[in-house]
Amino acid sequence: MRRPLKTNRRLLALFLRASKLVPQYFVVEFKSMQDNLSKAAVKITFDAYLGLMAFSTLLAAALGFVISLLIFSIRLPFVPAVIFSFIAAMIAGISAFGACYVYPVLTISSKVRKIDANLPLTANFMAVLASSGMPPERIFRSLAHVGDEFGVGDGVGFKRCSKKSGHAIFFKKIWCHVRWHCNYFTYGWRLSFFP
Repeated sequence: MRRPLKTNRRLLALFLRASKLVPQYFVVEFKSMQDNLSKAAVKITFDAYLGLMAFSTLLAAALGFVISLLIFSIRLPFVPAVIFSFIAAMIAGISAFGACYVYPVLTISSKVRKIDANLPLTANFMAVLASSGMPPERIFRSLAHVGDEFGVGDGVGFKRCSKKSGHAIFFKKIWCHVRWHCNYFTYGWRLSFFP
């Protein structure tokens, strides 16, 4: 079993202070990201994540400006070096902002792909348990105990993981597969009969 991660309180306080600097109309625009953060199981509040985005954008822009100014001032006169450094700072800031914005979406799509890839294995496991006469709640409990085997991770039950990963038809798919496999094992139906 994993140990819980320690939270760096100073860093979290810094991100929360940085989130207060974000204008209110940006906060309204990014409200849809709040759902993505919960689906991606990012263990940070929306305000703190917004502060993280602002802090990393400003830090990347500042570092991009300083480093590129040092590099460009070697070969170029001062004014063009400042102009190119400003452009490099904008590119670095936009890249950091984009990376923070896209991270929850990429995490969600990774979880969805993992669940879709492991769904046939999960259905087979559940079908074997269901054909032995085990009730559904015990099936899901045993599935939660071997969650790492089927790509769920952390021993989390499939119901909780399916809610967080955005799969609305998760249980419908699983029970369709379980019923089909139970009928296949019971009656010996062939796979070619079903779409």
